[in-house]
Amino acid sequence: KMVTHASRDQTIYLPGHFTFRNSFMYIMIRHLLLLLISTVIQFTETCFPTSPVQMPVMNRCQMCGTGLIAKSTAGAGVFDLDTPAIVNECKERTITCVIPGAYIQLNNDPAKIINDGDTGTATLVVRCNAAGTQWLYQGAPVTDAVCGQRPCATCASSLILIEAGAGWSPDTIAVVGGCAVRKRS
Repeated sequence: KMVTHASRDQTIYLPGHFTFRNSFMYIMIRHLLLLLISTVIQFTETCFPTSPVQMPVMNRCQMCGTGLIAKSTAGAGVFDLDTPAIVNECKERTITCVIPGAYIQLNNDPAKIINDGDTGTATLVVRCNAAGTQWLYQGAPVTDAVCGQRPCATCASSLILIEAGAGWSPDTIAVVGGCAVRKRS
């Protein structure tokens, strides 16, 4: 029943006068005790309730890529902004064409034109579909958009001849109905 510790020698006396001195049996008992303690600790750790970590679920309608719409400047205009946002849990893009007499033509179809309303800014808002595979404008798929300028918006004032008269002030160019107009006051 006596345990002594020496610098290199360990002696354990057990009932019945058995002595183990750095023997294989001593090492096995020590490892067995460590294994038993680690099993008890591991078992107690698993008994406490924990909440699982919730991973955010991304709606498919947030997965549309920007490359699903080919943006072209064939119409002489340049897209100024392309802003993505999440609206009502789905991805939306606001695509803006800024140029006097601006328009956005969809899918190379002359019948699908968004005009600027004489503001110089045409805006297209598209929404990602439920499958996350297409951009939609008013429910129809959009695969191509062209930022353009109406030809009548680019007329120079010198192309319209007006004879000067007494009391006339210098003329100005304005955009009316999407077209350039020369005004004299």
